[in-house]
Amino acid sequence: MRPAPLFIGRAHIDGTLFDFGSYPGLRLGAGAVVLGEVYEIDSTLEASLDRLEEVEPDGSGEYLKRALDVHVEGQYLRCLVYEIHPGRIGKQTVITSGDWVRHCAGAKP
Repeated sequence: MRPAPLFIGRAHIDGTLFDFGSYPGLRLGAGAVVLGEVYEIDSTLEASLDRLEEVEPDGSGEYLKRALDVHVEGQYLRCLVYEIHPGRIGKQTVITSGDWVRHCAGAKP
């Protein structure tokens, strides 16, 4: 049995968050602040996430995997970040709060 993901802390990063219906898509760069969480995971779970996010070695998948410094609870940690491929962004709504959980809670009737 592999170890469960270990919660490290709440985080934020510069970018824009888009609503793809049942999941969000992060576009890195200047824009707004995107909120999230950081977890420590093992390589088996990382490989599973790569498949789930459709990461392709040639960069043609739905997501691009980046290793970046992320602001986590007052410090910067090197983290893996899954960025939506720019070609996948169409007319998706921008989540102005930068917070997927808050966005989903507000979308409920």
